[in-house]
Amino acid sequence: MSARNEPPSDPVKKINALLKRTARGKRAAFTELCSILEAPLLTVVHSILHDAEFARDIVQETFLTVWIKRATFDPKRNGRAWIFRIGKNLAIDGKRARRRRPVIQLPDAASETIAVSAQAFEAYETREMAALVNGVIDSLPAIERKVFRLRIEGLRFNQIATRVSISVTMAWRLYRKAEAHIRQIGGLGLGA
Repeated sequence: MSARNEPPSDPVKKINALLKRTARGKRAAFTELCSILEAPLLTVVHSILHDAEFARDIVQETFLTVWIKRATFDPKRNGRAWIFRIGKNLAIDGKRARRRRPVIQLPDAASETIAVSAQAFEAYETREMAALVNGVIDSLPAIERKVFRLRIEGLRFNQIATRVSISVTMAWRLYRKAEAHIRQIGGLGLGA
């Protein structure tokens, strides 16, 4: 194996290399990144939340956020620190939101108490919505899907046009066409 194809021995370099590949849409790199960082990230998030189930939800949300924002990662920075900052911020936000929302106590058949949190239901709804959105986006023609994903990642139409090798006007038209298709199929209320 040549030195060029060997994985970096430095953990920071390895994470950054995986993030660079992830930014190019390589799902295998993203899967490897998740498997490397899931346990340590779960430890950090759990230390903030003190709730294993909620911590697992936040870790999943962290990786979803990393996937969505993958194109914004600066490879000159520490990728592990970037991912952990996202996770910590989501955990802190989740903890604050949980304090503001009451936990409802319901007795079950054995007279034990089950805590039903509004946050757990919202997390479920968020996952279901994400699955719906991804399914609808995946149903788009390839060029529309690419333009739409680049736009929701924060790229401007001129940047999209350069990446996809089309005109700015065509990038705008394809985005609008994809947006209309998503609204029609998914019934989603997307902003203009």
